[in-house]
Amino acid sequence: MKEKKTIDFMSGDELERRKNETANVEDGIARLAVYDFDGTTIDGFSPVELARDLREQHAMRFADALYLLIWVIGERLGFEMGEDLARDALFRPFFTLEKQDVEIILNRFYEQRIRPIIKQGCLDCIAADRAAGRVIVYVSAAFEPLVRHLKQDIDMDYLFAARLEESQNRYLPSYVGQVPISHGKFDVLKAFADRQYGEGKWVLDVAYGDSRNDIPLLSKAACPVAVDPDKKLAAHAFEHGWNIVSWKPCAQ
Repeated sequence: MKEKKTIDFMSGDELERRKNETANVEDGIARLAVYDFDGTTIDGFSPVELARDLREQHAMRFADALYLLIWVIGERLGFEMGEDLARDALFRPFFTLEKQDVEIILNRFYEQRIRPIIKQGCLDCIAADRAAGRVIVYVSAAFEPLVRHLKQDIDMDYLFAARLEESQNRYLPSYVGQVPISHGKFDVLKAFADRQYGEGKWVLDVAYGDSRNDIPLLSKAACPVAVDPDKKLAAHAFEHGWNIVSWKPCAQ
C-alpha cells in the first residue's frame, strides 16, 4: 500500500527567508512577484461564486449553471475540462447588458462575496514583497473587470486577466488577446516584462499559485510558492522541493 504524503505547510517567516535568498540580483534588474487570483488571493473560485450569485438573482440560465457545476466537478477530479465553454456559460448573462450594468453587478458581487474571502497571508506577502522592492503583478484567467476591484484592497502594480471584446458599450463573446491560463500566464508576463523593462532586464523573483494550471508559471520562478495547492500542484511542489503554504481568509 502506497504511503500517503502529508504536506508540511511552511511558516510565513520561513517563506520570507527563502524568498530573500533569491534577492541577490544586479542593480537595475526588475524583480517581479506574480500572484494568482482564484484560490491563491481568495479562499474560493470566483466563477463558482459568481455563477451562484447570478442564479440567486435569476440572471443565469439553469443549463449554463448546470454546465458550470459539471465543469467544476470534473476539474476537481483532475480531468482536463477546458475553460472556453465554461467562460462562455459564465459570461453569457453579461452579453445582453450594458457595461455600466455589468459593473454594478460586479461591484456588489465583489463587496459581498469576494472581499470577505481575501486571504490575510496574501496581504502579508504582498506587503513583504513590496518592502523588498519587488514589482507586484497579477496574472489570472479570471474576468478582468472583476479582478480589477482587488485594487481597492491589494497594492498591485500591474494586472493581466481575461478581457472580453467590446462594442457599443456591451461585452462580446470573444477575448482580447491571449487569455492568461496555464502556459499562457508566463507568455503574457514575458511579453509585458520584455516590453516594460527590456529582455534580460527583469527576473521572476517569486510566483504564487494554487492549481495545476499555475505549474508552468511557478516553474519559471526563482522562488515558487504553492498556496493551498490542489492535488496535482501539491504533488509537483513536494517532488520539486517548492515552498508550500496555507493562507486563511482575513475574516477568520
